[in-house]
Amino acid sequence: MESNKIAYGAKSIMLDNGVELTYCELGEQNEEVLVTGAFYFHTVMPVVELLAERYHVYGVVMRFDGVTDELDPDGSTNWTRQWGVDVHRFARALKFERFRYFGKCHGTIPGWYLVKEHPEMQVAFASFYLAPNVQGQNSNKWFEMADSGDLSAMMASALRKPKSGLKKKMAELAALGDLSDVSEFEEYAACPEKVCRTR
Repeated sequence: MESNKIAYGAKSIMLDNGVELTYCELGEQNEEVLVTGAFYFHTVMPVVELLAERYHVYGVVMRFDGVTDELDPDGSTNWTRQWGVDVHRFARALKFERFRYFGKCHGTIPGWYLVKEHPEMQVAFASFYLAPNVQGQNSNKWFEMADSGDLSAMMASALRKPKSGLKKKMAELAALGDLSDVSEFEEYAACPEKVCRTR
Protein backbone atom coordinates (compact mmCIF):
# COMPACT_ATOMS: atom_id res chain seq x y z
CA MET A 1 0.00 0.00 0.00
CA GLU A 2 1.24 3.48 -0.87
CA SER A 3 -0.18 5.15 2.25
CA ASN A 4 2.29 8.07 1.97
CA LYS A 5 0.35 9.21 -1.11
CA ILE A 6 -2.79 9.92 0.92
CA ALA A 7 -2.95 12.60 3.62
CA TYR A 8 -4.98 10.37 5.95
CA GLY A 9 -7.24 7.32 5.97
CA ALA A 10 -5.39 5.24 3.35
CA LYS A 11 -6.94 1.89 2.43
CA SER A 12 -6.05 -0.70 -0.17
CA ILE A 13 -7.82 -3.20 -2.37
CA MET A 14 -6.47 -6.17 -4.32
CA LEU A 15 -7.89 -6.30 -7.84
CA ASP A 16 -8.65 -9.49 -9.75
CA ASN A 17 -5.36 -9.20 -11.67
CA GLY A 18 -3.25 -9.11 -8.47
CA VAL A 19 -2.70 -5.33 -8.46
CA GLU A 20 -3.01 -3.57 -5.12
CA LEU A 21 -4.51 -0.08 -5.37
CA THR A 22 -4.34 2.48 -2.59
CA TYR A 23 -7.38 4.68 -2.05
CA CYS A 24 -9.18 6.87 0.44
CA GLU A 25 -12.89 6.90 1.22
CA LEU A 26 -14.87 9.86 2.54
CA GLY A 27 -18.55 10.74 2.77
CA GLU A 28 -19.68 7.23 3.66
CA GLN A 29 -23.00 8.69 4.85
CA ASN A 30 -23.91 9.59 1.25
CA GLU A 31 -25.47 7.23 -1.27
CA GLU A 32 -24.24 8.70 -4.56
CA VAL A 33 -20.76 7.42 -5.45
CA LEU A 34 -18.05 9.65 -6.89
CA VAL A 35 -14.64 8.29 -7.88
CA THR A 36 -11.60 10.49 -8.40
CA GLY A 37 -8.05 9.59 -9.40
CA ALA A 38 -4.75 11.31 -8.64
CA PHE A 39 -1.05 10.60 -8.24
CA TYR A 40 -1.48 11.53 -4.57
CA PHE A 41 -4.08 13.03 -2.23
CA HIS A 42 -2.54 15.77 -0.11
CA THR A 43 -3.19 19.33 -1.30
CA VAL A 44 -6.30 18.14 -3.16
CA MET A 45 -7.85 16.73 0.05
CA PRO A 46 -9.86 19.92 0.78
CA VAL A 47 -11.55 19.42 -2.60
CA VAL A 48 -12.20 15.75 -1.82
CA GLU A 49 -13.61 16.74 1.59
CA LEU A 50 -15.98 19.24 -0.07
CA LEU A 51 -17.13 16.60 -2.55
CA ALA A 52 -17.68 14.23 0.38
CA GLU A 53 -20.30 16.59 1.82
CA ARG A 54 -22.57 15.41 -1.00
CA TYR A 55 -21.04 12.20 -2.40
CA HIS A 56 -19.54 8.95 -1.16
CA VAL A 57 -16.04 9.66 -2.50
CA TYR A 58 -13.36 7.15 -3.40
CA GLY A 59 -9.96 8.68 -4.18
CA VAL A 60 -7.84 6.19 -6.15
CA VAL A 61 -4.05 6.59 -6.31
CA MET A 62 -2.85 6.29 -9.90
CA ARG A 63 0.13 3.92 -9.78
CA PHE A 64 3.38 3.64 -11.75
CA ASP A 65 4.28 0.01 -11.08
CA GLY A 66 2.97 -3.51 -10.77
CA VAL A 67 1.20 -5.69 -13.30
CA THR A 68 0.16 -3.82 -16.45
CA ASP A 69 -1.72 -5.09 -19.46
CA GLU A 70 -2.10 -1.91 -21.50
CA LEU A 71 1.09 -1.82 -23.55
CA ASP A 72 2.41 0.33 -26.37
CA PRO A 73 3.95 -1.35 -29.43
CA ASP A 74 7.43 -0.95 -27.90
CA GLY A 75 6.33 -2.94 -24.82
CA SER A 76 6.19 0.03 -22.45
CA THR A 77 3.07 0.63 -20.39
CA ASN A 78 0.45 2.90 -21.91
CA TRP A 79 -0.45 4.67 -18.66
CA THR A 80 -3.25 6.64 -20.33
CA ARG A 81 -5.19 3.43 -20.76
CA GLN A 82 -3.82 1.57 -17.72
CA TRP A 83 -5.05 4.16 -15.22
CA GLY A 84 -8.50 3.96 -16.83
CA VAL A 85 -8.46 0.15 -16.70
CA ASP A 86 -7.41 0.33 -13.02
CA VAL A 87 -10.32 2.64 -12.13
CA HIS A 88 -12.73 0.44 -14.09
CA ARG A 89 -11.50 -2.68 -12.24
CA PHE A 90 -11.67 -0.79 -8.94
CA ALA A 91 -15.29 0.19 -9.61
CA ARG A 92 -16.22 -3.37 -10.58
CA ALA A 93 -14.46 -4.80 -7.50
CA LEU A 94 -16.58 -2.53 -5.29
CA LYS A 95 -19.70 -3.44 -7.30
CA PHE A 96 -20.40 0.09 -8.58
CA GLU A 97 -22.86 -0.12 -11.45
CA ARG A 98 -22.81 3.64 -12.17
CA PHE A 99 -20.93 6.52 -10.59
CA ARG A 100 -19.73 10.07 -11.09
CA TYR A 101 -16.08 10.67 -11.93
CA PHE A 102 -14.13 13.81 -11.01
CA GLY A 103 -10.60 14.35 -12.26
CA LYS A 104 -8.09 17.11 -11.59
CA CYS A 105 -4.98 17.40 -13.74
CA HIS A 106 -3.73 13.89 -14.63
CA GLY A 107 -6.67 12.50 -12.68
CA THR A 108 -8.88 13.42 -15.62
CA ILE A 109 -7.29 10.68 -17.74
CA PRO A 110 -9.18 7.71 -16.23
CA GLY A 111 -12.40 9.69 -16.66
CA TRP A 112 -11.74 10.16 -20.37
CA TYR A 113 -10.96 6.45 -20.66
CA LEU A 114 -14.31 5.64 -19.01
CA VAL A 115 -16.15 8.05 -21.33
CA LYS A 116 -14.72 6.23 -24.32
CA GLU A 117 -14.61 2.60 -23.15
CA HIS A 118 -17.30 2.29 -20.45
CA PRO A 119 -19.83 5.12 -20.81
CA GLU A 120 -22.53 2.92 -19.32
CA MET A 121 -20.80 3.22 -15.92
CA GLN A 122 -20.69 7.00 -15.75
CA VAL A 123 -23.49 9.16 -14.44
CA ALA A 124 -21.36 12.27 -15.02
CA PHE A 125 -17.76 13.32 -15.61
CA ALA A 126 -16.15 16.53 -14.35
CA SER A 127 -12.75 17.40 -15.80
CA PHE A 128 -10.72 20.08 -14.00
CA TYR A 129 -7.45 20.71 -15.82
CA LEU A 130 -5.61 24.01 -15.59
CA ALA A 131 -1.89 23.75 -16.18
CA PRO A 132 -1.58 23.59 -19.99
CA ASN A 133 -3.99 26.51 -20.29
CA VAL A 134 -2.19 29.04 -18.10
CA GLN A 135 -0.39 30.51 -21.11
CA GLY A 136 -1.69 31.66 -24.49
CA GLN A 137 -2.84 29.04 -26.96
CA ASN A 138 0.33 29.29 -29.08
CA SER A 139 2.75 29.87 -26.20
CA ASN A 140 5.75 27.58 -25.73
CA LYS A 141 6.41 28.86 -22.20
CA TRP A 142 5.17 25.63 -20.54
CA PHE A 143 7.54 23.51 -22.64
CA GLU A 144 10.40 25.94 -22.08
CA MET A 145 9.88 25.66 -18.32
CA ALA A 146 9.75 21.84 -18.62
CA ASP A 147 13.00 21.84 -20.60
CA SER A 148 14.67 24.06 -17.98
CA GLY A 149 14.12 21.39 -15.33
CA ASP A 150 12.80 23.98 -12.85
CA LEU A 151 9.78 22.14 -11.45
CA SER A 152 9.04 24.89 -8.92
CA ALA A 153 8.71 27.50 -11.71
CA MET A 154 6.25 25.26 -13.53
CA MET A 155 4.17 24.68 -10.42
CA ALA A 156 4.23 28.36 -9.44
CA SER A 157 2.96 29.37 -12.89
CA ALA A 158 -0.07 27.10 -12.50
CA LEU A 159 -0.99 28.07 -8.93
CA ARG A 160 -3.56 30.69 -8.03
CA LYS A 161 -1.49 31.79 -5.01
CA PRO A 162 2.11 30.98 -6.02
CA LYS A 163 3.85 31.89 -2.74
CA SER A 164 1.65 29.95 -0.31
CA GLY A 165 0.63 27.34 -2.86
CA LEU A 166 4.19 26.46 -3.83
CA LYS A 167 5.12 25.98 -0.17
CA LYS A 168 2.18 23.55 0.26
CA LYS A 169 3.01 21.76 -2.99
CA MET A 170 6.66 21.27 -2.01
CA ALA A 171 5.58 19.92 1.40
CA GLU A 172 3.26 17.53 -0.42
CA LEU A 173 6.09 16.29 -2.65
CA ALA A 174 8.32 15.85 0.40
CA ALA A 175 5.62 13.69 2.02
CA LEU A 176 5.75 11.38 -0.99
CA GLY A 177 9.38 10.56 -0.33
CA ASP A 178 12.12 9.92 -2.87
CA LEU A 179 10.64 9.54 -6.34
CA SER A 180 14.00 9.67 -8.10
CA ASP A 181 13.78 5.99 -9.01
CA VAL A 182 10.32 6.39 -10.54
CA SER A 183 11.16 7.65 -14.01
CA GLU A 184 7.51 7.63 -15.07
CA PHE A 185 6.63 10.13 -12.32
CA GLU A 186 9.24 12.59 -13.54
CA GLU A 187 8.19 12.08 -17.16
CA TYR A 188 4.44 12.43 -16.66
CA ALA A 189 4.13 14.81 -13.70
CA ALA A 190 5.91 17.73 -15.34
CA CYS A 191 4.71 17.15 -18.92
CA PRO A 192 1.14 15.87 -19.02
CA GLU A 193 1.11 15.98 -22.79
CA LYS A 194 3.47 12.96 -22.81
CA VAL A 195 0.82 10.85 -21.11
CA CYS A 196 -1.55 10.90 -24.07
CA ARG A 197 0.42 8.80 -26.50
CA THR A 198 -1.51 7.31 -29.36
CA ARG A 199 -1.61 3.56 -29.87
